[in-house]
Amino acid sequence: MDSFRQAELEELISCAQGPCISLYAPMIRTGPQTEQNRIRFRGLVDSAQGLLEARGMRAAAARDLLAPWRALAEDALFWRSPGDGLACFLAPGFMRAYRLPLRFAELVTVGQRFHLRPLFSLFSNDGRYYVLALSQKEVRLLEGTRYSIAPVDLEGVPRSLADALGPEGAQRYLQWHTAGGAPRLGDRAVVFHGSSLADETKSRILRYFQRLDRALEEMLATQQVPLVLAAVEYLMPLYRQASSYPNLMPEGIAGSPESMTDQGLQARAWQIVEPFYQRKCEQALSRLQQLLGTGLATTDPALILPAAFSGRVDTLFLAEGRSLWGSFDPASNALRLSGERQPEDSDLADEAAVQTIRQRGTLHVVPAGKLGPDTPMAAILRY
Repeated sequence: MDSFRQAELEELISCAQGPCISLYAPMIRTGPQTEQNRIRFRGLVDSAQGLLEARGMRAAAARDLLAPWRALAEDALFWRSPGDGLACFLAPGFMRAYRLPLRFAELVTVGQRFHLRPLFSLFSNDGRYYVLALSQKEVRLLEGTRYSIAPVDLEGVPRSLADALGPEGAQRYLQWHTAGGAPRLGDRAVVFHGSSLADETKSRILRYFQRLDRALEEMLATQQVPLVLAAVEYLMPLYRQASSYPNLMPEGIAGSPESMTDQGLQARAWQIVEPFYQRKCEQALSRLQQLLGTGLATTDPALILPAAFSGRVDTLFLAEGRSLWGSFDPASNALRLSGERQPEDSDLADEAAVQTIRQRGTLHVVPAGKLGPDTPMAAILRY
């Protein structure tokens, strides 16, 4: 499967040279039926050809634009490792294809920008988090979601405790243990073989952790993203003492990260982070209900779309699986809603979400019905 993180989302949002074609399809992961993946993909590419021609593009020009996708259909290596769903994006001079752990409904759209709505659950209440894995041999930062995890480059800091402490300090670190049997967080004295607490070594570890914390602060300064610490228990209180990151989770992953796979870290971290995001979403929904009728919250698309484009949406809620087809002109605030999707239509919930993300707002994708019957979206406004 492929990595899909905030950087990939922002790249797709920034691509504005239309026509932008978006394609989503469910995939069969294993077994003799996997060849159906390519057959389905070819059929959806044919659908894209029809949509382009319906918008006035000549057939030959549409075939040329879709040529990279037709070549992808013949790439046996790409189809050897499908995810649960396929998300593909094509525009003049631009193509991206992602095999993801999300099962999509079949969909092809053509517009002035990409249709990203099916991806938003990766960046909402199924949200992002970081895992900081500390061990003697390696210090790693990983970015995770409910579905995936991938390494992030840590620039400007030593890559391991051994590098930070030097040869002598690393040797003493290896001798470090907790007295009195199995350690528990924060309640046993840390000693070295043949000596009392090595203040110098502890001080050096603290300085290293402070340096690491500063690097993380610079990387995550504009994000409200949980950070989960993975380390042997006697390092955890030292890092917490050094850290000033406001979203460091109170619970960590105890044990040496060297003995865990990335997928194992992802599964354990999600157990810690999921309640955080559930509480955050429920608190936001409660606030929405309190503000409805005050002018600071609305479920009316005619109010949400202009507010999103002008940066007034603080929190946007999308009903899972619900689209709102039509068009919106931000210059005149003219809104048109379609009873049924037309070839020239955009998903207006998608438009609102993209603008909210661009303006540093918060996005929640909630179960259908949470916002009320026949309500595809709602918003809390900044003013």
